[in-house]
Amino acid sequence: MTPDQHIVVTADGTPTLFSKQFNEHYHSTHGARQESLHVFIQMGLASLPFTPNPIPILEVGGGTLLNAHLSQNWLIQNNRSAIYHIAEAYPPHPQTLNAFWANAPLPQNWMNLYGQPAPIHSQSLSLEHRYNKLEEAELPASFYSLVYFDAFAPSKQPELWTTQVFLKLADSMTQGAILVTYCAQGQFKRNLKQAGFRIESLPGPPGKREMTRATKA
Repeated sequence: MTPDQHIVVTADGTPTLFSKQFNEHYHSTHGARQESLHVFIQMGLASLPFTPNPIPILEVGGGTLLNAHLSQNWLIQNNRSAIYHIAEAYPPHPQTLNAFWANAPLPQNWMNLYGQPAPIHSQSLSLEHRYNKLEEAELPASFYSLVYFDAFAPSKQPELWTTQVFLKLADSMTQGAILVTYCAQGQFKRNLKQAGFRIESLPGPPGKREMTRATKA
């Protein structure tokens, strides 16, 4: 465990990390696994309006790799596969990931993902930490079918919640692709609309009234 991060047990009994650098938890304290399943799997991966195979996914804020793990479970259960790229500028140390996943069956080679120069090929999933700072990254054009936007809150990482960033993401997404996030802030949704997305306000996970799903129009 690094001095900047420590493990916190959330209300559903699953862990999250607390970052002293951002003064923020990586997941909802009302239930880390519940939040990820609801926002990113149920309202994202499982609700794609079309079914490319493999599914090109971009996660902004890979963090503890919980979303990648839950995505892999869904893909295996549904006989699907995915190309899974992560944009993460402040990844947890391998020691921290080992402690976080001490009681769960995460593949051991995932622990070194953030220092790995090549994709890790796991069952149904090709996983790669491809980008550091999203706002400086060169993204492929018209590639991603699904974006998990799981950055720290707009008050903590304002540079990631701008219209300019969402225009960049829109350019990297295919027609009809969706972006899902736990956030329902008004200015954030206005920025998405300015970037050409169609917005849905959906019921949020435990502890949150709403979440957002955006479709590339």
